[in-house]
Amino acid sequence: MISLHRLTVIGTVPIEVILVFALLPLLAYFVKGIVGAASAIVFNAVLLLVIAFGHNGDISLHDGLYWVGMADFITSAAMAWLVRRELRLERQVLLLLAGMLPVSVLFSLLLERIELDWLLATLSVAITASGLWLIYSRGHALARERSLERAALPTGVVSGVLSGLFSMAGPVVIVFLAAGSKDPVRLRARLVFISLCATATRLATLSLEGAYTRQRLEWFALSLPAVGLGLGLGYLCSRFVQAQAFRVLLGALVAVAGVAAAVKTFT
Repeated sequence: MISLHRLTVIGTVPIEVILVFALLPLLAYFVKGIVGAASAIVFNAVLLLVIAFGHNGDISLHDGLYWVGMADFITSAAMAWLVRRELRLERQVLLLLAGMLPVSVLFSLLLERIELDWLLATLSVAITASGLWLIYSRGHALARERSLERAALPTGVVSGVLSGLFSMAGPVVIVFLAAGSKDPVRLRARLVFISLCATATRLATLSLEGAYTRQRLEWFALSLPAVGLGLGLGYLCSRFVQAQAFRVLLGALVAVAGVAAAVKTFT
């Protein structure tokens, strides 16, 4: 029986690289095209399973976490351009960013210094919680503007931890934003602006740290067609898919993936 680790594609590209930097991006950004978010959640969840079951080859968890930061920045910038007329500077958004961005910088700098076991454990918990968030995030009563402004700074701090470590602030941010508005256009514009600021800050921090080696940049270049194709296909399919039902199914799968990866990694 041929080991998965020894297979290669086109003679030079390991199958693990195709799996992690072509097939996973296609899936993750297909989901983002439908849901409008959750690309990092999906990518990190499946990457965690790939690592737990030993099918990652020479690709480390850090390689994946750095990659998703680049991919999320590119897609956030593209979406910001598309909705540029809807973007606004709003008090609650600025307060949230004031709490998020400094914490994101700190935890981005700590990424290489945190022991791998702790990082895997934290990611497993974050993935499972994110899956539950996708299931939970349905209709609820709106909060008052003043209440949201009081909650914005501490919410930003919490989301900054997930953003800095995993480029995964989405769950916390979307729950916060959805508490203040049901208008999808307004929600999308706020989310895109926050995402652009968060991913740009994380990418700049990691770049200054020298995290993006030539090998990681080559993997990113390899993944770009998959990212674009996945996003485009997801956007086209979003017209025919019931977004809420899809989010619930996706949330269940992601939560199970987080638990399974944790069990496999630590037993």
